[in-house]
Amino acid sequence: MIRAWMRDNQSKKWSLGLQFVQFQKNSSFHRIIGRSPYKALFGCDPKIGLSSSNLPSEIIKKLTTEEHLADILNNIQPEHEKEEITSYCSSCNTEMITVVEFAETIICDLYKTSEKINKQRQLGYQGQEKAAEKILKVSF
Repeated sequence: MIRAWMRDNQSKKWSLGLQFVQFQKNSSFHRIIGRSPYKALFGCDPKIGLSSSNLPSEIIKKLTTEEHLADILNNIQPEHEKEEITSYCSSCNTEMITVVEFAETIICDLYKTSEKINKQRQLGYQGQEKAAEKILKVSF
């Protein structure tokens, strides 16, 4: 895969392509576990582009053009003007500090993410067990 990347990008530096190849391998579907290795480990698909930025998902969903993004970035208040609210998650009782400017509702994303990760890991484990059972049937 690195060789193909080097040819496509006309590069002689394989170390530059290593990150791209690693990302491709980790985000491609794995037949045995039934999902990508990234999703099995982290519970969600890899985020690319703006979804990996620190902008809240509500703002990202409302974006339509690059100019709109530039306007939003220019209008963000400096840190000292933002008001922070401390609250506790109703599910796991984790303390959360939320910036009022971006938050419409206070939700513990950490708890939700943790639940997704555990579910994806369990599904990956079940996929490996099914594959092992098939191998045992064929070998005996």
